Amino acid sequence: MPPARLFSGFYLNELLMKLLARSDPHPVLFDAYADALLALAVAPDEAPLRAFELLLLRETGVLPDLARATTTQAPVQPGRHYRLSGDAGVLDAPDAPANLPGSLCLALQAALDANDRPALRRSCQVALPALRGQLRALLHYHLGSPPLRTRQLMLDVRRLLDAAPPRAA
Repeated sequence: MPPARLFSGFYLNELLMKLLARSDPHPVLFDAYADALLALAVAPDEAPLRAFELLLLRETGVLPDLARATTTQAPVQPGRHYRLSGDAGVLDAPDAPANLPGSLCLALQAALDANDRPALRRSCQVALPALRGQLRALLHYHLGSPPLRTRQLMLDVRRLLDAAPPRAA
């Protein structure tokens, strides 16, 4: 795995350590973890991370059904927008860049239902910025505090590299 993507692997490890009980077997997650690491080794994007986060939340029982608005149980509409809430599930939301299109919610749920990890990664690729924010908030809600160390470490390294003087060739 290229060095820049090692942080992503560390991040996946930390998610597993924080969300799962020790010695609690999760064969589906183990396979998804191995698949995510392989995808990260060849993919320069973050779609494998978002797909793994979705699978992890689903397998731990805290991901709401993405095909239904949680409060009303109405089917998600492809032309509307939604947001994920840790305490309220899938909520109807205004059309904004930070919210998820209904068509994406439906595609994600279909890929999760079919246990189709490549389709899940492709669906995640469509709206990475919005999905990143939504899943970060959902994970934070279920993880509580303190924040993930990997994320803080990535920010610290980026800040350090930005502040370093350029090297002479």
